Amino acid sequence: MKKLLTAAFFVMASLAVTSCSDKGGDDGPTPPDPCSETKLAVTTTPGVNTTTPPQVGADFPLTINITAGFPAAGATINVNAKNETTNAVIADINPATVTAGVNNVTITGTPAAASVIVTVTVTSKNCATNKWTGTLRYSRK
Repeated sequence: MKKLLTAAFFVMASLAVTSCSDKGGDDGPTPPDPCSETKLAVTTTPGVNTTTPPQVGADFPLTINITAGFPAAGATINVNAKNETTNAVIADINPATVTAGVNNVTITGTPAAASVIVTVTVTSKNCATNKWTGTLRYSRK
């Protein structure tokens, strides 16, 4: 009887192990990136991850330079500026498709005594997954 119980235990344990599936396991090789473009590289003036000293005027100039991976079909640039305290949108600038590496944008109408966070997003026109995003801060006296 003991041998029968031991054999039954091993059969049930084997069935339990084989019926479990690995939900997070290796599903084979990673599929290739659908974009064969060079990854976008961008610099900004003022620089990303910086805080510019308080400005006197309501206008804030920003230069966006695509330094590598400029797509043949061009790119789109989105500049979003929000008041850090109230989260109110100061500017949402979406120039037409850019076809040059250096692009100048001016954020206008910054309220007095505002601290602003600016998010810059550059996206390839050919491949939406080829995207670069950076943030910077400025304020107005």
